Amino acid sequence: MTTINDILHLANSSVQVNRKALEVVGNNISNVNTPGYTRQRLVVEPQTVVGAWGNAYVGVKGENVERVYNNFLDQQAALQKQRYGFLEGRQNVAKQIEATYDELEGRGISTALGEFFTSFSGLAGDADSLAERQNVVQKSQVLVNHINATYNSLKNLTSDLNMDIEADVGEANTLLSEIADLNDRIIQAGGMENGDVAQLLDQRELKARELAEIIPSNTYIDRKGNLNVLWKGHTLVDGVNAAEFSTIPGSAYGLQLTYGNSIPLDVTDQMAQDSGGKLAGLLYAREVDIANAMSDLDNFAYTLAQQINGLHSTGYALDGSTGRNFFNAITTVEGAAGQLSINQEIVDDPSLIAAAQDSAGLPGDNRIALAISDMQADQSTFGNATFGEEFSLMMGRISREINSLDKDVELQEMVMLQSENFRQSVSGVSLDEEMVSLIQWQRAFEASAKMISAVDSMMATILELK
Repeated sequence: MTTINDILHLANSSVQVNRKALEVVGNNISNVNTPGYTRQRLVVEPQTVVGAWGNAYVGVKGENVERVYNNFLDQQAALQKQRYGFLEGRQNVAKQIEATYDELEGRGISTALGEFFTSFSGLAGDADSLAERQNVVQKSQVLVNHINATYNSLKNLTSDLNMDIEADVGEANTLLSEIADLNDRIIQAGGMENGDVAQLLDQRELKARELAEIIPSNTYIDRKGNLNVLWKGHTLVDGVNAAEFSTIPGSAYGLQLTYGNSIPLDVTDQMAQDSGGKLAGLLYAREVDIANAMSDLDNFAYTLAQQINGLHSTGYALDGSTGRNFFNAITTVEGAAGQLSINQEIVDDPSLIAAAQDSAGLPGDNRIALAISDMQADQSTFGNATFGEEFSLMMGRISREINSLDKDVELQEMVMLQSENFRQSVSGVSLDEEMVSLIQWQRAFEASAKMISAVDSMMATILELK
């Protein structure tokens, strides 16, 4: 049998639960712009007591506040961010590679190359002219300077990337350490079942998402409630212990991983071959994109020096000397673009340019100068391309790579935003939804308060009976 006290207890429990629910809604609204915050809700259950007549409902209870969290959606959002970070890192580097060639204003290697061959054409028209010979030296020096400068810019870009890699490594180590520390704090506070650790759980998941943007890591929660981090079979966070990345100094600048007191493990190739995370994108750009650009430029400079020297060394200067290279000899393709330079003897004395094919034809013989000029149209130089065509192909490969990356980045950004929206639709705070909840709990609170008022009136009426 239900008494007036039972009704009063029912109403009081309802008031208390509705008040707490309003606090939860207010907390959600106040944290709508807090990074990493996960929406919370009050778990409401009927409160029962067991009597001689069986279970009786005597109100409502709401003791637990839970986070509205979906691990699958969180992992998917992190995965899409990893892919985006990788592509965006490569895209930025590809655009910097293109900028190093400085071809947009008509003052780069392509223009200098045309003027170089044109200067030999001018020399062929007046083989004994010192002015034309000085023009050849000047235009050659401009071409050499452009090739050297581009090569050095690519090397500097590699050094800049190394600094970016080092900064990312430092940030990743900080995040790994913070995740391990949060694991410890959560366990010390009573584990994930304790509603008071919601803020710590939010922080831990935010750190894990930030880490995933740098390193393509996976996470899982063990039985103790620790969030552990894995990458390529390596354990980065195991409970309260965190591994540490470090850079390898020297010319073969790389990446190594250390866990506890173990021997550092070189993971440069593993990271560069990954397809997610900003760090992998930077390493791939350095090991592949920049390396390919430098290789192409080296091959171009080496072929230029070999071809020009091959003709020039057979010709004769105005003083009748022969066997002289126009460019200083380059023995290997690697680094050729940085080594390319004009024979200092020719720079000091342009009359030593070998324009003649036969000493008997001096000073007017122009056949070597003409042959070097005609080399501009020789398609056998690079198999089936002239010097100009080969350079255009080099630039075309870079442009196509940029166009491809632009499309990939645009598409991946859409996928990433969609995935994040899915995650936010479950875990994020919607002001519209919270306002509906606010009204709902407010009306319930008011109804409970009216019930208490009604019971109070009933008790007053009973007391007034005589």
